[in-house]
Amino acid sequence: MQTLGMFYADEIIYIFDSPARDRPPELLRIPRIPVDIDSAAVEVMRANLPLFRRLGAAGGVCPRGEIAAGIPEAFFYQVGDEVELSPWGQVVWQQARGKLYSEKLLDSPDGLIRYSKKFLDSAKECTPEQLYNINERLDDLARYLRDNGKSLARLDYKPLRGRPAPPSTHEIDAWPQRPAWRIFLHDEAGRKVLDDLRPGLH
Repeated sequence: MQTLGMFYADEIIYIFDSPARDRPPELLRIPRIPVDIDSAAVEVMRANLPLFRRLGAAGGVCPRGEIAAGIPEAFFYQVGDEVELSPWGQVVWQQARGKLYSEKLLDSPDGLIRYSKKFLDSAKECTPEQLYNINERLDDLARYLRDNGKSLARLDYKPLRGRPAPPSTHEIDAWPQRPAWRIFLHDEAGRKVLDDLRPGLH
C-alpha cells in the first residue's frame, strides 16, 4: 500500500516508532513520486489494448494463454490458470489509459457493440476529455453486457420513454460535465448499436 500510495496519493503520512526508548514516535511525510511511465510501456499497452481494457475493468481476469509473448510479466499476477493486473500493472495501466482513451474513439471493446456513422461523426467533434469519458462508458457498457444487465451507476443505462429518438430505445451517459450529453442506442441482431451522441432529451 505504501508503494502504491507513492504513485497515487498526494502525500503519505505515517508514524515511525523509533527503537530507541528515549525517543518519541516521529511523524514521517513522503511526497508523491512524479513518475512519467516510460513510453515503451504505453506502446505495449496500445498494441494490446483489448487485453488491457478487459483486465483493467473491476475484477478483470483472462486465461494465461491469452497473454502474448513480449508483454512484461511484471504487469500480471497469476491465479491458477488466469491472470489479473499486478499492482505495478495497475499503476502503468491507469497512466497509459489516460493517454490512450483521450486520443480517439476506440474500437468496440467486444463484438456486442457497434457504431453507426452518425455516432462516429458526432464523436469526431469531441474534446480529449470527452473522448476519455466516452471510451470509459463503452467499457462500462461492455461490462454491463458481460454481467447480464448489472449496470454501473455512472453508466445510467435506461430505456427511453416513448420513441422520442428512433431507432434508439435506450440511452447511457456520455460524460458528466455540463452540458451533459447522452449516447442513444438500440438492439439489433443481439448487439447494441450506438445511434447518436447528443444532449439529453430532459
